Parts: sequence; structure tokens; C-alpha cells
Amino acid sequence: MKRPLAFVGFSMAITLLLLNIIDYIYAKYVLVLAVVLFTVSLLITKLRQARVVPLVCGATLLACLIFILGYANVNNQQMLDGCQARTVFTIVDDVEVKDDTYLYTVKTKYIDVKNAPQNIKLKLYCDRKINADYYENVVGIIKYKKSYSNAFSSYGAYADSRYVSASLESYAIALNNNEKPLNYYVLKARQYIKNSITLYLKNDTGALCYALLTGNKTLLSDKAYSNFKTCGATHIMAVSGLHTAVICMGFYLLLKNIGVKRNIRTLLSLLVLLFYVALTDFSVSVIRSSIMIFILLFARVVNRKADALNSLGLATALICINPFAVSDTSAVLSVLSVLGMLAIKPKIDSYLKPVNANKFLLYAYDSFTLTLSIMITTFPAVWVFFSNISFVSYLANIILIPLAQLTMIGSLFISLLGFSKFICIIPAVITYIPAKLMLTFADLLASNLGFLTLDVSNEFYLLSYCLIIVLLGLSLVFNRKIKVKALVAVTMSVFILTASLSAFQNIGKTYVNVSSANAVVIYNPSGAVVIGADNASDYYDVRKCLQIAKSDTVIFVDCDYDNDKLSNLAMNNKIFYNNCDFNIDLCEGITVQYQSGVVYAKVNNSNVVINKKYVIVDDYFSCLRKSKYINDNDVDTVIGIRK
Repeated sequence: MKRPLAFVGFSMAITLLLLNIIDYIYAKYVLVLAVVLFTVSLLITKLRQARVVPLVCGATLLACLIFILGYANVNNQQMLDGCQARTVFTIVDDVEVKDDTYLYTVKTKYIDVKNAPQNIKLKLYCDRKINADYYENVVGIIKYKKSYSNAFSSYGAYADSRYVSASLESYAIALNNNEKPLNYYVLKARQYIKNSITLYLKNDTGALCYALLTGNKTLLSDKAYSNFKTCGATHIMAVSGLHTAVICMGFYLLLKNIGVKRNIRTLLSLLVLLFYVALTDFSVSVIRSSIMIFILLFARVVNRKADALNSLGLATALICINPFAVSDTSAVLSVLSVLGMLAIKPKIDSYLKPVNANKFLLYAYDSFTLTLSIMITTFPAVWVFFSNISFVSYLANIILIPLAQLTMIGSLFISLLGFSKFICIIPAVITYIPAKLMLTFADLLASNLGFLTLDVSNEFYLLSYCLIIVLLGLSLVFNRKIKVKALVAVTMSVFILTASLSAFQNIGKTYVNVSSANAVVIYNPSGAVVIGADNASDYYDVRKCLQIAKSDTVIFVDCDYDNDKLSNLAMNNKIFYNNCDFNIDLCEGITVQYQSGVVYAKVNNSNVVINKKYVIVDDYFSCLRKSKYINDNDVDTVIGIRK
């Protein structure tokens, strides 16, 4: 049987994806079905001899067991919802500071609540800095709360084993603690890297270098991050295969060139790889790429050739030990991107790759077909997590990825030579150039071509994608009997028809967008309401919505951000209200009333209530995407939590 690990890994991932989407009460029924199918596959001789069916059914059964056991831990921790208790905890990651709020990642050691779960990881919100070192015991009164209803609404928190959040209710006191785990020194190394890079490279250039090396984007300004987001290039800062390949394989080749024996350089490279995984806080996408690199290096030691698709299957299976890893955006995109490179691109090359082309044309061809292959396999994740495709990302990737590789190498040298200010000046000057070019290109592309974004949230796009995949599958099954030109023509026709149907269906429709920071935007082509745009992150999210809507009139409610910048986003009329009651029939589809700090809106015959914490809509909730059309229903449901 060829590639058994691929069958196991992808079967587990698909099963966990399904279990995370459906309600938990149905998970036990899926488990029973998996048990029956696995038993049948073992009892029927032909199925058992085929091996594929028992393997897939067994992987499905294993995934069900992992999910049910994992969800039991979720329920156990979420029993703390609403509890306020004396807690001993340690800080286990870098602090994030935003809008005068300190956000710590902590792990509890003792919670003074009867039958409370211990040793849980969570985000702790504080209005003051905690004067304690990493892994130093801290005691304080903490109030716990259930933050998310399921994995997909948690934006990666479940994948990071964080099922509750908390706020510090009293002053935290640090206790004497001399025990320092190994990860303490990893965090200190990360702090050293940050200090070394930001000492020589200031502002966004230093922040970008640090983000590329560790995946930590908190130092980047809102404008810089928004530019990368608009260009569809934030994946460059999400540490994955590109980064591990540059770090680990670069180190391996360096040892090879200086004459280190194969087994020794392999072992040293694996140690560097393990340290880098810890340095990036055990990111799921880094773990995926690290497993594949480990298999590649190990295969060289034993003089065997590693099967890349089988390696990806093994990596996926190991990732699925965490039942909520399939809800992590970077992990899903990482696996699907590699799948596109391994499964789709070779098929495209067999039809289209030029034979006698020069290096420039080959680079252009490889860049385009690689991007196309990745787009094909990642579209379902893009539809679920983002709802839009940035066409400028193709150009951005061609320009930014080579610059990112140079920036990473330079940043690594700065980190290694940071102890010597005199020597470190040279790599700092060299690294500044590609880092600055990345920021400049991202700004130019976002400012001038940012409008090249297609909203694919409509279900027609998903249906057309499924149809195109079926056509591609048929072309592979019939092995070149379907002509490429005919296939391309049909694919383009399906895409154009889908875009037309989506545009027709969206005429006059009104959308509600809950930003990643604080703002809420209700918009259609006639009018828009912007509520609570308080910072630069809100501004860029609002700008994106209004660029799509091109609304004639915009009302800004309780917006503390720069009014001049916000007013420039409006096409024609703009009105600002701050802490004053009003009632306006804005346009067809939107009526807005403001009373005592709460916004009441009538949107397409549905009632929308927006207060400081929640956005509530008539019986409509999607945990998968932030931007959704409001349907006409009855029962109140929370659709978005405002930060």
C-alpha cells in the first residue's frame, strides 16, 4: 500500500474538521458510526485486504476518540466561567500591550476553587503591569470567564489549549521561586533576540525582522501590519516551512561546506530545529514543517528517499493529536499550501511547463503556477476564515518572499552577533535594505492596488470551487483525454458565472463587520454606520469595509480615532456623533438609533443591538467568518464579541 501515513493524517484531519463544525452532542453518534465502519472493514475480507478502508476507518475512529477526550477538558475548564478566586500562576510568554491593557499568557498552578482544574493555560487581562519574571510564581485574585463557544470562534485559542480567559481583579504579588524550566531560557533567548534586533533596526524595520524570525507581530505598527494584510502577505510573518527551511537547512548546508560529517551535521541541525520550534512558541505550522524536515534529514542518514506526501500525512496526524488544531488558521493554510505544492503543481507542470525557457521565464512560470496550486488547495480555508481573495497577493509574493529570505538571514546574523556592537553594524546595515524594501513595497501595493480584492463569502463560490475540483479530478482520471484548453475555458466560465450570480445576489444587501479590534461597521452602497473606531487597527478595518461598500453617506458613532482620517474614508456625506442620542433612517435597509451608549439598528428587517461587549442579531450566528449578511430571523444570538 502506497503512502499509508497520508491516508491516516488526512482522514484524521477531515474527521476533526467535521467534529469541530457540528454540535458536540453529535460527536458520540459519529464515534458509534466510526466503530461500526471500522468493524465492518475488518470483517469483510475484500475490504480488509484492500487495507485502505480499514486504515481510513481506524484513523476516523482515533480522531473521534481524541476529540471527545479533548472536549471533556474544555467542559472541565469552562466550569470556571464566572468564578472569582485566589490563583497562583506563572507568566509563560511575552506580554502584549494594547490600548493601556496588558495581556499576559499565563499558566495556573493553583486555583482556590473546589474541584477546579489545575495547570490550565489562559490569557490574563490586566490594567497594570505585573512585576514578575517568566515562570516566577505570582498570586492574585482572578475572575474567569468562558470566552468562546467553539474552536472556530476562538481564533486559534482552542488550538493553543486556551478554553477560558481571565481578568486580574486585585494587585498581583510575585513570590520567591528559584525553579526555572527549560522554556524559561528559551523565552530569555527570544527576549535577547528582540533586544538585539531593535537596538540596531528601529521602528517597523526592526519589528518586521523580529516577526520574520519568531512569528511575533506585536511590535509592528498597525499601518505596516494592515499593508501586509491588504496585500495578502501576512503569511510571510506566520512562521512555517519557509522559515524553518531557511534556518535549519541553511545551518545544515553551512556545516556541510565546512566539512562536518553527515551524521554530526544532521544531529546538530535537528537540535537547532528543536530550539527554533521552542523559540516560535511551538507554533502548529512550525511543528508541521519541522516534522517534514526531520523526516528528510533522517532519510539522508539511513540512505533512503523520503516521500514528501507521506511525510505531510505523518505531520498532519501528529498535529491532530490536538483535536482543535484544525481550527488554527496558520496550521490549516500551512498543510493545504504544502499539499498544493506536492499534489497540484506537478500535475500542472506535466501539462504546461516550458521546456527550453530561460531562467527568468522559468522563475515567472514557477512563481505563478506555485501560487495557483496553493490557491486551489487553500480556497476552502480562505472561504471559511477570510471570505475574500486579494489578487495583489500574487504580485506581492513574487516580490516579498525573496526579500523576506534575505531579511531572515540578516536578522539571524544580528541575533548571533548582538554581543558585539562593532561587528553587528555590518549585518544590521545589510539587513535594513531588504526589510525597508519589504515595508515600502507593501505600502505601495496596499495603497495603489489594495482594491483588487474579491469577496468570496457567497456560497456560490464554494459550489463553483467544488465543480472545478471535480473537473480537475476527471481530467486526471482520464489522463490527458480532456484537453487543457477546454478545461481552462470551462473553469473560467464557471468562475465568471459565479461572480455574476454573487454580484446579482448582493445588490442592495447590507453587511455587518466586527473588526479584529473594536469597531463595528454596518454597510451597503447607500449608507454605512461605523461604531467605536478607537485606534489604528479599527481605522484600517473600517477603511477596507468602506472601500468595498463605496457608501454615499457614513455615520461615525463614538469614534475616538482621528476624525480627519475617518472623514476621508466617506465618499460624500459624513456625520459624527459622540455620546449623544439620535434616531436616523439612514437609507433603505438601515435605520439607526443611539440611546444611553447602546446602538439599535434595523438591518434588512432584522434587529441589531451593539453595546460595549456584544453584537446581537436576530437568530443569526456564524462562528466561521467576521463579515456576514444579516438574515431575517427571530431569536437573539451573540454573533461577535467586541474586544
